[in-house]
Amino acid sequence: MIQERSDYSLKQTKLLQNRLFEGFELQFDYFDLNKSYEEILKEQKNRVSSIKSYIDSENKKSKVFSLCGVHPKTYTLGRSVDDKIYEELKGASTSYAVSSVSRGGKLMYHGPGQLSLYFIFNLKDFFSGPREYTEYLFKSVKAYFLREYDIELELKSQGLWLNNKKVCFMGIRIKNGIVYHGLSINYYVDLKPFVNRPPCNVSGDSVGNIFSSPLAALFLKDEACKITKDVFNQNHIA
Repeated sequence: MIQERSDYSLKQTKLLQNRLFEGFELQFDYFDLNKSYEEILKEQKNRVSSIKSYIDSENKKSKVFSLCGVHPKTYTLGRSVDDKIYEELKGASTSYAVSSVSRGGKLMYHGPGQLSLYFIFNLKDFFSGPREYTEYLFKSVKAYFLREYDIELELKSQGLWLNNKKVCFMGIRIKNGIVYHGLSINYYVDLKPFVNRPPCNVSGDSVGNIFSSPLAALFLKDEACKITKDVFNQNHIA
């Protein structure tokens, strides 16, 4: 049965790889723990403005920014979170930064061992709408882990799951037709902050890691580069 499921998923992988992304410029950048979440959020917004100017100039070539990396310990609060939760976290937290953001969803924790991937582009250049994009992105990541590690993730409840633990989260924002924010994947992250503050309607004990060793978190730049290649079918990214 396992082999049958894998065969089916590999067929899905081929279908994903056949999606055409042509006639666009892609810029890949990686950030590390030296930059705060707020700094990276500002960089995302700068790229949104850059694409807006690009569109306004009537440039026929599409532009995509892939901004990926690892955040220092931070709780982020989406648009659905009550202001009281923000004030409570802000007043109580000494070891975690707290940031209010404009993406969808509720509370989320970011930290070492978790890879965040933010793909920023004019949505209509490649997708009919946000649902098609989010489904494609989840399926691309699912296919990546199957191919690279023979790990079969399950797509359900607005995320990717492994052994009934949620290991991949998504929250996006669209401004003037330009999508930003994105995915967070738990490679090997401290799970205690999730237990203390459960994320996005998921109980804290339902959050997990894809890998069981901290060594998995040593090569996240390479992982970010490879996943970006997979998502946009670009084999020339260094």
